Amino acid sequence: MTGFADPAMPWLDDALNLERAQAMLRSSVTLPTLDPPSLKVRGVRLVRHHLGRRCLIEYCVDVQHRGLQRQICLLGKVRAKGLNRETIRVMTALRDAGFGSHSADGISVPELAGVISDWRMWLAVKVEGTPVSEYLAGAERTWFAERAADVAQKIHLSGVAGATRHTIENEITILDAALSKAADARPDLDPRIRDVAAACGEMAGSAPTGRFAGIHRDFYGDQIVVAGDRLYILDLDQFCEGDPALDIGNFLAHMTEQSIRLRGEPFAFDDARTSLLERAVRNGVGRTTILIYDLLTLARHLWISTRIPDRGHMTPAILAECERRLERSLVETR
Repeated sequence: MTGFADPAMPWLDDALNLERAQAMLRSSVTLPTLDPPSLKVRGVRLVRHHLGRRCLIEYCVDVQHRGLQRQICLLGKVRAKGLNRETIRVMTALRDAGFGSHSADGISVPELAGVISDWRMWLAVKVEGTPVSEYLAGAERTWFAERAADVAQKIHLSGVAGATRHTIENEITILDAALSKAADARPDLDPRIRDVAAACGEMAGSAPTGRFAGIHRDFYGDQIVVAGDRLYILDLDQFCEGDPALDIGNFLAHMTEQSIRLRGEPFAFDDARTSLLERAVRNGVGRTTILIYDLLTLARHLWISTRIPDRGHMTPAILAECERRLERSLVETR
């Protein structure tokens, strides 16, 4: 694959070239089990690309170890502004803190495979499996929801610190910007969206202060992959210091969005939502703050629904659910 143009990442043409990629991977992969000198690239695929910002490339390779040949895939994450050393640090620290490939509790972080500094890329072994989000729509959803709460707890108790701190004030700043764009995109819903934004700000101001710990910050069903009897946590690029309630609330809101998207109404997965919430509360996360972050994340989906072409029809349903929750909250506090 050649002839690819991105002025911010001019090396992508090399990164997507089979022969050049093979030479670079042989000199950059650091996992002994992959036997780098024997590594042979048999396929290159551009998985995602955000022009001028970042991209994800998949390398399918043949490797030999102890006389046995096998095929695996490596994922290379590229960032135009520079190698993401913070994510490398977090993944390494988490694996050292009990998230290795053979952890007794079955909760892991993918294995780092190397760094290609010239391409501002780090490599990890791809986890072949099924996202938890797919199970959340099935008969076993309550079990997987409870496991998701345990995955979150393991992250929060890992002792791995984030390099930055994310507060509920930061969350409201992000939400205000997102809902302003949503209101502009849907002038027919503008007053209602802006009312939700104002009410979310007021509710956030009443949130109890929780403890701070390392959090995922983008925690939802697609970020956990089921591989056999093991769960792998993906995409730790937003890892930071924050309230554990954010991760739980974020996960809950994505379940509501998934219910609207797949079933046309917000309550289809409420049994699993309840299981996740109650497990997280038993794990020591504050219920009130979880529910506030749940609402803030669902409100942010108003904007997401306006910018994804096949989700525009969901905007009114998401808005109505946000309004219903806000009204219920007002009734409960009267």
